[in-house]
Amino acid sequence: MITRIQYTGQAETAGTRLVNKQKSASGKMAGAQTVQGKLDGETGKADFSKLLFDAFREQNRTFFGGAANQSAAAGAGGVNASSLWGKQGVSVSDTELDRIFEEASKKYNVPLALLKAVAKAESNFNPNDVSSAGAIGIMQLMPETAKGLGVDNPFDPEQNIMGGAKYLADKLKMYNGDVELALAAYNAGSGNVEKYGGVPPFAETKNYIKKVLSYMES
Repeated sequence: MITRIQYTGQAETAGTRLVNKQKSASGKMAGAQTVQGKLDGETGKADFSKLLFDAFREQNRTFFGGAANQSAAAGAGGVNASSLWGKQGVSVSDTELDRIFEEASKKYNVPLALLKAVAKAESNFNPNDVSSAGAIGIMQLMPETAKGLGVDNPFDPEQNIMGGAKYLADKLKMYNGDVELALAAYNAGSGNVEKYGGVPPFAETKNYIKKVLSYMES
């Protein structure tokens, strides 16, 4: 099992801010902007903790009106993520995806297998995927995260994959090539990795790492 890679690449960070990505909210949400729920230590749900430890996520969690999902957001007068960028039903061929992944891998010095494994775990390569928390596209970038990475339209497959590769490269550099820690930060946020001195004790994050490594090896 691959747990560490030699990372020597330099992610392009000039003029950008790398922020942690919020995954799907697991707590109950009520109203357009009020988020309820707390971290469940037994089930290891990381989302509420991520909101506490990332200032940007405090901004992100109300980006779509605090709705639990797209339909709820629309019903509460919120914003549909797809309509925000005017992109619905985006399609891309397998050949084109392969080209983008290969270019992103070379540009940011992230192993191709790892990059594709993250994409499969995040969205199963669906460029139209939007999580209940508003994470968008193939690499599931939060809107503010996407902006910080220089992604103008997160529904665009090339921009999304390039942004995700850039973010992942930064995490690999941050953790000296430790793949598990980089994946933990991608899923649960760097704040939680720092807080727990390693992979956070969240079932979601642990399962995420196992899934990505499994995809990577297969």
